Amino acid sequence: MEVIAPVAGTFFYLSYPWNGKTFIIAHNLALAIFSLWIFISLSGILWNHGIQFENNYYFSIPEAKNYLWLFYLSKYYEYIDTFIIYSKGKQPSFLQKYHHVGAVICWHLTYVNSVDAVIIVTLCNSFIHSIMYTFYLLSYLKFDLRFTKIYITSLQMLQFISGFTTLYLWYPIETPINKAVIIIFLTYNLGLVYLFWDFMNTTYFNPRKAKLL
Repeated sequence: MEVIAPVAGTFFYLSYPWNGKTFIIAHNLALAIFSLWIFISLSGILWNHGIQFENNYYFSIPEAKNYLWLFYLSKYYEYIDTFIIYSKGKQPSFLQKYHHVGAVICWHLTYVNSVDAVIIVTLCNSFIHSIMYTFYLLSYLKFDLRFTKIYITSLQMLQFISGFTTLYLWYPIETPINKAVIIIFLTYNLGLVYLFWDFMNTTYFNPRKAKLL
């Protein structure tokens, strides 16, 4: 494979594995299936146990804790998305960097401190990711799905906004440390709402940008 000069400011070369067609297809397909599996699995747990506003309730269920552990680990793997962007000779946006770095920090803190609210946040996030990575996969395979982009972004915004309610509802019953974690997560969420709104406004509502879509 041809070796091309690295993108300025990075160490990620275009000849690395994440530039290959097979890898990109497998990457998006795997994350779409994994996300859907997590969503279905957590839905089953919530169906059986209901919504319980108790400290360390869901983390005391081994099955639920295992699913949350796997989804937390996937946040590290999602950095591959950034490598793929670099491999195309592009620079990832601040939104993309903030999104991925903040997700790792927040899911780490909620998992190691057993913040039960994360099960609802994970449920929503896994649902959105199952749609999002399916979109990435089909777009890479040359399906014209540009008309769906605004709806996917809107769902992401709805997810972030619903996260405020979820985290707020668990806040009163949590320990002081977990309350601090929830505040960190809420602050991260607020940043996402702002950045995604700015992205939507620039991409979908700007007349000059709209012509390029």
